[in-house]
Amino acid sequence: MKKVVVSTFLILLLACGSKTAVPKGLLPVPEMTNVLWDVMLADGLARYRYPIDTVKQFDTSVVLYRQIAQAHGTTQEQFKKSLVFYESRPDLLQIIIDSLQKRSTISVHALSDTARKRPFKKQLVKPTAIP
Repeated sequence: MKKVVVSTFLILLLACGSKTAVPKGLLPVPEMTNVLWDVMLADGLARYRYPIDTVKQFDTSVVLYRQIAQAHGTTQEQFKKSLVFYESRPDLLQIIIDSLQKRSTISVHALSDTARKRPFKKQLVKPTAIP
């Protein structure tokens, strides 16, 4: 009887582990959120810089992705494994998506506040004489 109680207790203890724990070797939720934010910005920059040329967009994105991985101290393999893990855990992926959406909303509001405080003024530039 004592063994049954102890084994039941151990099973419950193990089952009550952290529901948001990420396996070792994968990017934790806050770091994955930061990496994905930078990836989204890189994609936007590539599309802005080359709106028509998709080959240049792709090439630019590849370079930026390498720089992002280096800046965050991760590898492409670790990022891909982390992405696969989060896709299999919708509860954790939702936390990341909500964080990204909130960050995006804050950024948009900050930009619009800045625009309202300092409206664009068209400045005329006088031509300079060429000697």
